[in-house]
Amino acid sequence: MHFYLERAQQAIDGQITADHLGQSSVATQPGKWTGAQILEHLSLAYGSTSRLLERCLQSGKPSATAPTFSKRIAAGFVLALGRLPSGREAPSFTRPRGLPPDAALTAFHQNLQAMDETIARCETRFGAHLKIADHPFLGPLTLPQWRKFHWIHTRHHARQLRRLRKEASTQS
Repeated sequence: MHFYLERAQQAIDGQITADHLGQSSVATQPGKWTGAQILEHLSLAYGSTSRLLERCLQSGKPSATAPTFSKRIAAGFVLALGRLPSGREAPSFTRPRGLPPDAALTAFHQNLQAMDETIARCETRFGAHLKIADHPFLGPLTLPQWRKFHWIHTRHHARQLRRLRKEASTQS
């Protein structure tokens, strides 16, 4: 597994305990996700990227469009500073649908591995530095940028899992 994605997996695995994944009571603020929902969201994001890149492989060409000025700024902010802006709602296709905690954890690992393999196949076919496909908020990204984005995104959610775990331990 690529370094960034391995770090993403380790960041999540370091925050997972079975006792807090399914507890909705740890999501003390209305509208906040549980641990299982965070894992499902990440799994859906990885799966979405895999499908997007698979379509590039099947068509034999990248699907990236020309970046807009605002998407260049957004991509530069996220990828250079390593931070996600707060307050951004997840795209509908990455919102949790209610997987049980064990299934969400399994899907997280499976889809992360599948995405890593799809990115590697794209690198073999297209090279690493071609803008390959568009992220919904950041615009066209190269394969290394896709990996870095998913590391930053996963790290963001690992922090949320850490906070949920702490809340769960104080409620016990």
